[in-house]
Amino acid sequence: MIFKKKRGQIEARIVIYVLAVFIAGTILIYGYTVIKGLVGTQEDILLLTFKEDLKAKVEEKSYEFRSSEKLTFTLPKKYTSVCYGDVRRLADNQYLINLMPPGLTLIKDSFSDSVPYNFFLMERGLIMRDAFHVGDLFIPDNFECVNVTDGQLNLQFTAQGRQGVQINRWD
Repeated sequence: MIFKKKRGQIEARIVIYVLAVFIAGTILIYGYTVIKGLVGTQEDILLLTFKEDLKAKVEEKSYEFRSSEKLTFTLPKKYTSVCYGDVRRLADNQYLINLMPPGLTLIKDSFSDSVPYNFFLMERGLIMRDAFHVGDLFIPDNFECVNVTDGQLNLQFTAQGRQGVQINRWD
């Protein structure tokens, strides 16, 4: 039995090819979104681990006196620097706030309004992306910023007793 092709009919192969291209494209797009989501989740886990480790170290040192420890933390690469300040001395002290480096408007406003955050994560161009409280800090110059190099942050923690924990950069 031979079937003749009637006018207006398309070949079945073309429909199958179009359908196969559509399915392959859908699978590729879905795979890309899943992988992108995993990378984002990895950065979130890295950031959460950093925050918890930093808070734990400040808490640990707050019960000690004059002990010192150097640590290296890993941060997502989008962060280029961190800044931290002594909230107890900077809160509502406009003179000390004005001595801070220019361009840190959100951080200055935070201290002016007595917001308890004392640790700030910065992206390129000193754009503040995250802020949180790590515990009582003692910063001799009231405020300091430290560069993050290739996702690595080197800090030295020195216990100062009731004054708090002093944080300095180390290379």
